[in-house]
Amino acid sequence: MGKRAVYSKIECLDRSEIRKIQLSHLKEQLARCCDFSPFYQQKFRACGFEKNDIEKLEDIKNLPFTYRHELQEDKSRIPPYGGLILPDKKKWAEAHPTTGTTGQQFYAVWTKDDVARITDFTTRMLFSVGVRPGDIIHNSFQYGLRMGGLSVQRVAEKLGCFVLPIGEGPIRTQIEFLVNFRPTVLIGYPTFAFNLAEKLRERGIEPGKLSLRIGCFGGEPGVQVPSTRSRLEQELGIKAYDIYGLVEIGPMIAAECEEQDGLHFAEDYHLVEVINPETLQPCLSDEVGVLVITDLTREAMPLIRYWTNDIVRLSYDRCACGRTHVKLKGGIIGRADDIIIYHGNKFYPAQVENILHRFEELGTEFKVILHPDKNTGMEYCTVKVECLHVGLGIDILEDKIKKELREELKVSVKVELVPFGSLERETLKTKRVLDYRNT
Repeated sequence: MGKRAVYSKIECLDRSEIRKIQLSHLKEQLARCCDFSPFYQQKFRACGFEKNDIEKLEDIKNLPFTYRHELQEDKSRIPPYGGLILPDKKKWAEAHPTTGTTGQQFYAVWTKDDVARITDFTTRMLFSVGVRPGDIIHNSFQYGLRMGGLSVQRVAEKLGCFVLPIGEGPIRTQIEFLVNFRPTVLIGYPTFAFNLAEKLRERGIEPGKLSLRIGCFGGEPGVQVPSTRSRLEQELGIKAYDIYGLVEIGPMIAAECEEQDGLHFAEDYHLVEVINPETLQPCLSDEVGVLVITDLTREAMPLIRYWTNDIVRLSYDRCACGRTHVKLKGGIIGRADDIIIYHGNKFYPAQVENILHRFEELGTEFKVILHPDKNTGMEYCTVKVECLHVGLGIDILEDKIKKELREELKVSVKVELVPFGSLERETLKTKRVLDYRNT
């Protein structure tokens, strides 16, 4: 079974067994879509696909991708849910809006069995990072219409944990819960964790005074950035783990194990591919491309070859923990639409973050600002970052940061050090890039 405890034996099956399960589920799912989903009936008819055309997993490459804009357009044509959703409303249990920042929202609908499946694979994820019965979970994910907080709540109950459903409560209340209830697990966004660490430091509360053991962070890139993970672990006295999810598929569909060497998927629920965005062909193991996910068991609103726009690399090597399910190596590298193109070079905000968080003199808040010169029309890139101390040596520090950024990004950028606390804090996902070049 490997070095680590696992929640389910299915996590350690041989690859051949995993593929058999996936193929069986895939055939059943595609048959359901062909029979009941107007959205997929139209897409499959356009490419000449019929439900019995799948003989092996690799045949999925003959199916079209499903893009977010298609779901939005489908909802506009057939409000409020669109034609993707399967018709048996008696099975519907709940609906949740997507949280994307671009384009209009659409609704993710789940049946009672869908909710049970989500709870099952999310339980695996939290178990894999070390959550156990008796743990006290400080759950700062949103409740209400969003799925994150509610999903963690259900898993906590299933695992036999005591949950603090604080959600987006004020930072003062967050600290009171940390001090008074002494939770052992913190779940939330990396941005929130850094803001929390700042406020704890201001109140003179050192990490050793807390009882936290595990930090489980998702919703935005961060933990897989080595310097960010290191700072989170140091400032909160925890082991920091990365999780990945999206409302369209599930709030937590991949998570690290205690080896901290990539995020495991639950492949009996999801078929994952990495696609070259230029050729639209499958990438080999360890090649970088766009993550594409197919729901294998979802009833109400299955997505087939959903184009996530997240840039990743996959590894099929058996993990040291004993799990055999595919891993995201290095987490989410970036989003295809977040890539920064500057003076002919391409880089991601996470690369900037990795450099900045190496410097103990700097805070954790920063912005990458792309702007034109009003007189010459030339474009410039300025990295604005908070500095914990000002005074002598600031010029030397700026030069060091510029040098390391130039080596990492392969292009020179300006660096502007600003006083600590001067950049706006955001409770949820932080917008790191401000591009004014075409405004």
